[in-house]
Amino acid sequence: MAQQEAARYERRTVSKWVEAAWAGDVTITDFQRSFVWDSGKATEYIKAILMGKPVGLYLILASSEEPQFEPRPFNNMNTPLDGVTELVLDGQQRLTSLLHALYGHPDRRFFIKVADLYAETLEAEDVVCESKSSRTGKTGKGLDDPATAFQNDLIPIDILRKNGPRTGKLSPLATWCIEVGRHVEGMEGDEARLLEDRISDFVERCFFQRDLWYCELPATTGPEEAAEIFVATNTSSVRIKRFDIEVATARGRYDQDLRAEIQDAYDKSDMLRYYFSDDAEDYIPDIGEWMLKVTCLHVGEPPKESNYSNAVNYLLARSGARSAAGRRQRLDNVFQDLDWALRRAEAFGAATDKMVPSQPVLHVLSALRSKFQGISKPATMDAARRLLEAYYWRCLFSNRHAVQANDRLHEDYRQLSSALDAISGDLPDLTAFDEQDHPLFGKEHLMRHAGWIGSSRLGKALVSAVLATEPKPEEWMTGSSLSATVIRELQGLRKLDRHHVFPKAALADGNVDEDWIQHGLNGVVLDQRTNLRLWKVPPSEYVDQMLDDEMLKKLGVGVKELKDRIESHLVPFEELKSKRGGMRQRYMRYLRKRAELMAERIEELASLP
Repeated sequence: MAQQEAARYERRTVSKWVEAAWAGDVTITDFQRSFVWDSGKATEYIKAILMGKPVGLYLILASSEEPQFEPRPFNNMNTPLDGVTELVLDGQQRLTSLLHALYGHPDRRFFIKVADLYAETLEAEDVVCESKSSRTGKTGKGLDDPATAFQNDLIPIDILRKNGPRTGKLSPLATWCIEVGRHVEGMEGDEARLLEDRISDFVERCFFQRDLWYCELPATTGPEEAAEIFVATNTSSVRIKRFDIEVATARGRYDQDLRAEIQDAYDKSDMLRYYFSDDAEDYIPDIGEWMLKVTCLHVGEPPKESNYSNAVNYLLARSGARSAAGRRQRLDNVFQDLDWALRRAEAFGAATDKMVPSQPVLHVLSALRSKFQGISKPATMDAARRLLEAYYWRCLFSNRHAVQANDRLHEDYRQLSSALDAISGDLPDLTAFDEQDHPLFGKEHLMRHAGWIGSSRLGKALVSAVLATEPKPEEWMTGSSLSATVIRELQGLRKLDRHHVFPKAALADGNVDEDWIQHGLNGVVLDQRTNLRLWKVPPSEYVDQMLDDEMLKKLGVGVKELKDRIESHLVPFEELKSKRGGMRQRYMRYLRKRAELMAERIEELASLP
C-alpha cells in the first residue's frame, strides 16, 4: 500500500508529547474504548521512561482537513478539539497515564521515589501511586503535604508540569520546594532553591527529555486503511472490535450515533437485557457485532468483519426523499430481528446469556425473520417454523459450523431463504441437512465429546434439548416447571445450579477421572437448594432419601411423580438408583443410557418430518 509505505518513524520527547496533548493538538479517536489501565500499569510505564527502558511505539494518524475519525478528549482531560492535527491510534493508555500523572487524576496522585532527596545528584528508584485520601509517612499526614512527601523521598509528578508562557507566578515545583523549606528543618532559603534546581535538573534529564518513538500515518491515509492498520497493530488492554471502527465511520459519514441507537434498543427490549451484559462497555459492541453480522446476510455477503462497512452503508445510506424514514425503518427492523431470534433461543431452552450454546446460528435466524413473517397461511407457517427449528438443532448437534462459520452461515441463509419461498412445495437440497457430510451426533459421539454444561457448546446444547421439552422439565424437589421465567429468576438470585447427577465427591472417591466427572451427560440444572441437599452422596443414596415416606410426605408427592420429575430431564431413573457394581461401573451404565436417551431426543429435534 503506497500510503502505508509513506508512514514515517520519528521520535518526540515526553515534554513535547504532553504539551501537544494538553494543548489539544494530539488526541484520541472517537471509536476508542475507555481508559482502563490501573495505577500499577501506569506507574510501571512512567518508571520505564525514568529508567530509560524501551516503552513501545505510538501509532499516530496525521489528521486530514476533514478528520478521518471524530476526535475525543483523553479520559478526565477537558482538552480542546478544534485544532487537532494528530490522532493517537495506539498509545491511548500510555499517553493518558502521563497526562493523569502531570495534570491530575480525580482519585490518584503519582510520585517519583528517589534514593535521597538531599543528594546532589538524584536517582530514581520507583514510581508510586497513592489515593488522594491516604495518610502516609512519619508525620501521619497525607502525601499532599509537601514536608511528608519530602521526608519519604517522594516527588509529586503533578508539580513538574510546565507553566507555558511566563505569567509572573511561581511554578508548582518552586511553590512545593518553598513549602518544604518552611516545614523541614534546615531546608529554608537557599536550600529550598537548591532543592528546586536538583529536582528540575533530574526530571529534565531523566523524564522530560526522554524520547518516545512513534509511527505516523500520513494525512492521505483514508479511514478504511487506517482502521485496518489500527486493528492489526493495536496493543491496548481493551481490544478494539471492528464495530468500534464502524461507529466512528457512521458518526462521521452519516451523522448517526450507532451506540445511542443500541442503547435505546437495549433499554426498550427485555430480550436484549436477558441475553447481554448490563455493562454498556460490553453490551453495546456485542449487540453491534450481532447487528452487523445479520445485516451482512441481508446484503448478500458472509458475516465477516471485512464486509461490515457495506452493512453500515445498507443501514444508514441516504436513499431518496424519505431517507430519514427509510434509515429509521432499517434500524428498527434489525433490532426486531435480534429480538425475534432471542425469543427463539428462549423457546429452545436457552433462557439467559450463559445458556446460549451458539450465537452464529441465531444470526441466520435473525436474518430470516422478515421472510418467515411474510408467510400468511397457518399450515405453511407451521412447516416453516419446523424447518427453522430443525436447522437450529442440527447446527448444534452436527459438525456443520465446526469450521468456515462465516461462509457456511451465508450459504445456510441463502438456502433457507429459498426454502421458505418454496415451503409449500418440494424443498431444495439444504447443505446443513446433508447426512453424509454433517450427520447428527449419536450416542457414541456424546459419550466421547460432551463437555460440561456450563462451558462447552455441546454441553449447553444438551441442556437446551432438555429445557426445550414440552411440557417443561420439573425441578426435582420443588416441582416447579423450569420455564424461561423460573430459570431467569433463579439465575438472577444466583440460585441456579449446574448439578452433577453423580456428585463429584462420590465419583472422585470411586477413582473416576476429572474429565469424566465434568461430563455433559452428568449435568442438569436445578434449584441451588436441591443441589445442596444432594451434592455429596452417591445417587443411589440420595434417591433412597427422596423416596423415604417422610420425605415424600414433606414434598407432597408420590413415588411415580418424583420418578417423573427426575426422568423429565432425560435422566434414566433405574440407572440412577441402581446399587449393582462399583461406583465407576454404575456411572458408566448411567452415561450410556443417558447418551441413548439424548441421541433419541436429538434425532427428534433436528430431523425434518
